[in-house]
Amino acid sequence: MDNINQNRRKYQAAGLEYEKHYFDEQTGGYVLIHEGHNRGDDFNLGAFVSEVFAKQGQVVELVDEHGQEKYVRRFDALVDGEKWEFKVLTNKAKNVRGAFQNGLVKGRSQAPRIAYHINRQVHVSDLNVGLERTMYIDKETRKNFRNRLSLR
Repeated sequence: MDNINQNRRKYQAAGLEYEKHYFDEQTGGYVLIHEGHNRGDDFNLGAFVSEVFAKQGQVVELVDEHGQEKYVRRFDALVDGEKWEFKVLTNKAKNVRGAFQNGLVKGRSQAPRIAYHINRQVHVSDLNVGLERTMYIDKETRKNFRNRLSLR
């Protein structure tokens, strides 16, 4: 309970540059959105994934993306102080294996941790093929993903 109260105080004390988006009363996790965070097409994805983390008791800050050099890709969020990139696999993707692989490759260039929201039915075998291809072409990804992958 102390942790929840402590997190509530931190959430409420967030600066004016942050929108206080979500606070979970059960876990003390919360989501802050920086005013400079991109509110384009994928904004709802970031908010949704952030709430999932917060419901697990984690602190999420969707970071400032303005002022970045043109064409420099930046991570989406800090989750408990660690850089994360959020990706989504939608019905638009005709080739699930390739789309998943491309998301992993692009995401890895933005952050060491990737949260992938899959909002459609897929075969896990297609995801595994995409992951295997990514690991085959990128030794660093293979090393980092080997012990960290968990499909939930």
